Amino acid sequence: MASKGGLLSDLQLRQWIKAGKPLSMSDGGGLIFTLSAAGNAAWVLRYRHGTRRPEMTLGPYPAIGLSEARTMALVKRAEIAQGKNPMAERVKAKAALAKDWTVRQLIQDYRQKVLVTLAKSTRVCYSRHLKRVENRFGSLSVREVESSDIVALIDDSKLTWGESSLLHITAKCLFTHAEKISGCFNSPLSNPPVPPTSWPLMAL
Repeated sequence: MASKGGLLSDLQLRQWIKAGKPLSMSDGGGLIFTLSAAGNAAWVLRYRHGTRRPEMTLGPYPAIGLSEARTMALVKRAEIAQGKNPMAERVKAKAALAKDWTVRQLIQDYRQKVLVTLAKSTRVCYSRHLKRVENRFGSLSVREVESSDIVALIDDSKLTWGESSLLHITAKCLFTHAEKISGCFNSPLSNPPVPPTSWPLMAL
């Protein structure tokens, strides 16, 4: 039986999660309950903006219950009716926030958005070097880190040629991620200085 105000009910949601089968069910008005093969449940809002049909994640279930998800969708639909694009606004807000991120926050976002998509062996390797970057620069603003700082980190780590190369690659991927998020940030590894002679020359 559906709950008042929509097509879905709390009982249905609990039953679907218990069954564990991936699905996507509408509550009406563009509000969608999704369940992945891994058992992750979330709310998604699908809407029309001009000729496009974007969608945005409202949050996970059960952290966000059915009633709260409906309220959130109602607020977003009101914004859309005023000509706003909620997804675009979220991206802009995140980009603005990323300007002031610490390296630790950047690493956390990189782990959640990029690292999880890589092969297991690559994840293990990058995680090892991300930890080195975090230990050295974690509390610093992303914008405070310069190319010379990365060179010094590699030099001080006293790694093998192969590990030094992988540390550099990991750092470069991390700060390239910052560029993509912010849209107005230049990676400190875009034009790095010549590395010190204490570690093997590599392609920076």
